Amino acid sequence: MRAPSAVVIATMSILYEHAAAYNSLFIGHSFFRPIAEKMPALASAAGLNHSQAIVFSGGASGAPLALWNSDSMRDEIKAILDWGNITLFGMTFDRTAEGCELWLNYSLSKNPNLNTFMIGLPWLDYPTEYDTDSYTSVVRNAAQTNWTDFLEELRGKYPNVTIIDNPYGLSVVELRILQSAGSVPDVTAMTGLAATSLFTDYKGHGGDILKDTASLVWLDRIYHVGCGDPAIAALFTGYMTDVCSVAASLLGAYDAGSVCGSSACYTAPPRPPTSPPTAPLPPLPPPPPLNVESCLAALDELVAPWITEETCLDIAAAEQSALYDAVCSAQFVRDQCKMPSEGQARECGHALLGACPTWGNTDQCYACAQGNAAALANDCTRSLVVDACRQLNSYELRDSLELTAGSPPAAPWSAPPLLSPSPPPFFADAGNGAMLGIIIGGTIAALLLGGAAVYFLVRLFV
Repeated sequence: MRAPSAVVIATMSILYEHAAAYNSLFIGHSFFRPIAEKMPALASAAGLNHSQAIVFSGGASGAPLALWNSDSMRDEIKAILDWGNITLFGMTFDRTAEGCELWLNYSLSKNPNLNTFMIGLPWLDYPTEYDTDSYTSVVRNAAQTNWTDFLEELRGKYPNVTIIDNPYGLSVVELRILQSAGSVPDVTAMTGLAATSLFTDYKGHGGDILKDTASLVWLDRIYHVGCGDPAIAALFTGYMTDVCSVAASLLGAYDAGSVCGSSACYTAPPRPPTSPPTAPLPPLPPPPPLNVESCLAALDELVAPWITEETCLDIAAAEQSALYDAVCSAQFVRDQCKMPSEGQARECGHALLGACPTWGNTDQCYACAQGNAAALANDCTRSLVVDACRQLNSYELRDSLELTAGSPPAAPWSAPPLLSPSPPPFFADAGNGAMLGIIIGGTIAALLLGGAAVYFLVRLFV
C-alpha cells in the first residue's frame, strides 16, 4: 500500500550549445502536473536545454503545505533538492504562503544556484457547477485579489529571488468564454473526450486544447518564448482555434493589469487548420466486464487508505484512467468508496471508536482524539483521524466499518463523468507518520470564514 497517487517523473531534453535553461523541479497536483509534463517538448522545440523532475500528489494533497506536512512527499522532494543543482523550483498556489515559504527556505539552503521560483495559478475545479459568467467572475476576481496579495506577500519576504507568477488558470476561463460563444470549433462539448472537450470529467481535469493553451502560458512565463518562434507555432497548427493568440492575448492583458472583465481577451475569429485534419475517431470498443479482483487490487494500491466516501472518490477521480485499465466499473468504485478500505484505515477506525465511542460532530471527534493521541498513535496517522472525523457522528463511522469489501459486480465503466460528484477535501493530507496532533477547532473556524474568494482558494487544490 502506498501514499496517494505519488509519482516522480524525470525528463531530460536535448542539449543545444546556444541555449541556457533551467534544471527544474515542479511539485503539484493534477491541475499542475499535466502542464509541467509538456515543458520538455516545448523547451526542446525552442532550442532550450531544459531538464526537470516532477513530484505529484492528487487533489489537495498536492498543495505546497500539504506536501510539506506529508512525511513521504516531503522526503521525496527533499531528496531531489538535496542534490543541490536545482535552478528553478515551481509549485502551485496555496491558500496561504506558509507552505511556499517552507519550501523556499529549504531549497535555498540546499541549492546555491537557485534564485528563481514559479508559482502557478490553476483553474477552478467542478466547472459544471457554474455557468460561464459565474465561473469567469470567481476566477478572475480571485486573480486580481487573493492571487496578487499572495504574490506581494511572498515577494516582500524574499526580495532577493525572482518569483515568476504563472496565471495559467486564466487560459481556461478564456477558452470557456470563447467556447460558450461558439468560437472554439475544436471543442464540441464542455465535458467529454480529451480531443474534443475542455474538460474530461466532472472534477474538471483538462482536455487537450486546455492543456496545450495552458502550456503556452507556462512557456512564456518561464522562458519568455511563444509562437513568435516558428518551431513553437508549428506544434499547434492542427487546431482551428488560434491557441497561440489566445494565450498571448490573455497574457498581454494580464501584464497590463487587466483580466478583461467578463469578456474574452482574444477577439479574432477561428482560423482554418494548416495541418491535415485527423481522421475521425473509430468507434470505442465496449469496456470489458468488471474484474473484481484486479479492481480491488488497484484501489488498494492507488487510493487506499481512506475512511470516508468523500476522500475515496476524490482520489479515485484523479486515478480514473488507471482504474479503468484495472477493469473497474464506476459503480463498483462508488460501492467500495462507501466503506473504509481494508487494513490500516479499518484499524484506525476501530481504534478511534475504542478511544472515543460516542461523539456527535467533527469538533467533538477532534477533541476526543486530541485527548487520546497516545492511544491512537499505534493505529492511526493524523490524516486518517482527520478523515474519520469527517463522518457525521460515531454511529455513522461504526456503521461504515461493518461493511465489507467486494460488492456485487456492477455495470461496466461508462463514459465520462466517471465518478459521481464529491466535495473537494476540506483538509489537506497531513502525512503518513505517527499522529503528532489534531487540527483544533480554531483552525476549523478560520477556514469557514470568508466569502467566494476564500471558497475559490480552497477549491483550487485539484
